[in-house]
Amino acid sequence: MKLEIKLLDKYDDDELMENCKQEIQFLNRIKSANVIRCFESFYEKNYIYISLEFADDIDLETKINIMRQRGTIFSERKIWYYFHQICNGLKDIHHAKILHRDLKPANIFMCKNGVIKIGDLGLACLVHDETKLEKSSIGTEYYKAPERLEKDGYHFPSDIWSLGCLLYELCTFRSPFSGELSNAFSLHKRIKTAEIIQFPMNIYSEPLNFLIFSCLNIYPDERPSAEKCHFASRRMYVLWEKMFLEYKCGKIV
Repeated sequence: MKLEIKLLDKYDDDELMENCKQEIQFLNRIKSANVIRCFESFYEKNYIYISLEFADDIDLETKINIMRQRGTIFSERKIWYYFHQICNGLKDIHHAKILHRDLKPANIFMCKNGVIKIGDLGLACLVHDETKLEKSSIGTEYYKAPERLEKDGYHFPSDIWSLGCLLYELCTFRSPFSGELSNAFSLHKRIKTAEIIQFPMNIYSEPLNFLIFSCLNIYPDERPSAEKCHFASRRMYVLWEKMFLEYKCGKIV
């Protein structure tokens, strides 16, 4: 296993240091095959040393950009392969009572053996009470759930919205709300009404379309949990692998 050593000067930006310390605490709470592991952290003189699991390939945002430049799209089999691992990682993050709050392709890391890892929990927060709602507005605009734009608070379903945005982007290579970043009011309006750029339904299967729009439901309580997303996506991954093997063996004409 390869490791990455992160070195930080403790006199650097205070907010950066606090986020880093918090990320270490969260990573130590999470036990998952699909989340970057933190092995050790320690202080020496004026520095903090952090030993992290190293994902030895590119991040998903870079992968999407490469595919876009090539003029190709992901097969549905490949999408389920990536997505069921992302869902497993998010399921384990939520099981540890943690909200990621910045789930996006740039924070999904790929390994050369095919394993997918969620990382960058610097903006995450710990949820102590199932009924307590978080109210801070940090995170990336394109992936914020409608309730995160209000002052009433948000909970685990806000990560599911971001998950739906991510799945949409795997299919289309763009955010469902892309093109509105220069106009925050217009962007927020589109998010609150789920005014999503449509894509041809015949390219991908009905279950894939259904899962995207289930996650992008404007009502938080009607979105599936991370556990249900993982169950559904793994089931579809297994189905597509079976179909692929049958095709290779000549059983599908």
